[in-house]
Amino acid sequence: GTNAVGTTTVANSTGVSVEGRENTISSNIISGNTVVGIDVIDNLNTISQNKIGPDITGNTALANFGGITVSGSQNQILQNTVSGNTFGIVIAPFQESGTPIGNLVKGNFIGTNSSGNAALQNTLDGIVISNARTTIIGGLGPNIPTDRNIISGNGRHGISLAAGATQNRISGNYIGTG
Repeated sequence: GTNAVGTTTVANSTGVSVEGRENTISSNIISGNTVVGIDVIDNLNTISQNKIGPDITGNTALANFGGITVSGSQNQILQNTVSGNTFGIVIAPFQESGTPIGNLVKGNFIGTNSSGNAALQNTLDGIVISNARTTIIGGLGPNIPTDRNIISGNGRHGISLAAGATQNRISGNYIGTG
C-alpha cells in the first residue's frame, strides 16, 4: 500500500490476506490500504514487527481503513506498530468463521508512534474483541516488560470488549499512557 520508500500511499484493497495456517508476516510496512492492512482468516499465524498504518519512520500516518482483523484462532500479534488507521485490531468472527479462540496480542504500540512516546491515533478503537474468547492482551509476571502493549492516543476506546467477548485477559499493559 506504499511506494518503494514507504513514504506515500499506493493503495491495495487489502495489504496481506492470510487464508492459510502457520505463516509469519514480519518486518513489513503495511499501510495505505483501503480495506485492511492484514486480514487473518485462519489459525496459528504470527504477525510480528510490522508497521501497520504508519510510514517508514513510524511517525506519520499512511492509514489503512483497518489495521488488523483476526477471525481465526491461536494467532500471535507481536511487537507491531498498529497506528494511524480508522481502527487498530479487531478480533471477531468474519465471513462466517467460527469463534476466534486463544489469540495473543503482546508487545505492540497501538495508537502511538513506533517509539511509543507520541500519539499516532487510530480514529476509533485501538483493540476490539467481539464474539471471541480466551484472547490474551499483554502478559503477567516477569514477562510484563516485553509482553506489555502501549495502547494510547486512540480516538475512542483503547480496548473494547464488545458483545460476546468472554474469558479474555487484559493484563500488564499501559493504556492511556506511553
